[in-house]
Amino acid sequence: DHPLPSVSEQGDAWSIDTKYFTAEVAVAMAETPADIASWGHKCEGLVLVFDSSSKEQFKELECWVPFIVEHEPDVLVCAANKADLPHGGAANGDYSAWQEWCLDNGIELLPCSALRDEVVGSRDAEGVERLIEAIGSHAWSSMVKKPADKAKVATIGTPAAVAGVVDYSKWEKLGREEFPDEKAAAAGEAEQLSAG
Repeated sequence: DHPLPSVSEQGDAWSIDTKYFTAEVAVAMAETPADIASWGHKCEGLVLVFDSSSKEQFKELECWVPFIVEHEPDVLVCAANKADLPHGGAANGDYSAWQEWCLDNGIELLPCSALRDEVVGSRDAEGVERLIEAIGSHAWSSMVKKPADKAKVATIGTPAAVAGVVDYSKWEKLGREEFPDEKAAAAGEAEQLSAG
């Protein structure tokens, strides 16, 4: 399991708690850039959300490009909600158009399902889990670093992960499975060095 940041809602703010820092981040919901015009200069992140079963909603995202160019938010994510449904964009061939638009505008595309995605702490996070990871990975201007000796792992997942216990045996096994020749080569080099 991969430790994820804790993101909780506190009125008009999100409280972010990671292993290394905490941050209070002001959040505003807007349908157009005009709705948050006064916030633009301090916008550190932008999460665009659209219903992937609606071609019109995706087209409406175009109005955000000038805002992105002007304010250059550090966190840029486009969540394609309902991507798991039969009539969602991934099923009807729109995915490549979304992907191209997002790449052209420096935005990470996240096909997801707000109702069905599971947050389990996967090392290959997708959907809502990847969104949480992106938000928790940014060094927000309001962040307060935790003292090195007091840092706790903020996670969502197993009791062992919540307690801050990391089981590296899965990583070692994965390394042996993915790179078996490298382990053998390294062992051979070590033998040659000790014999020479």
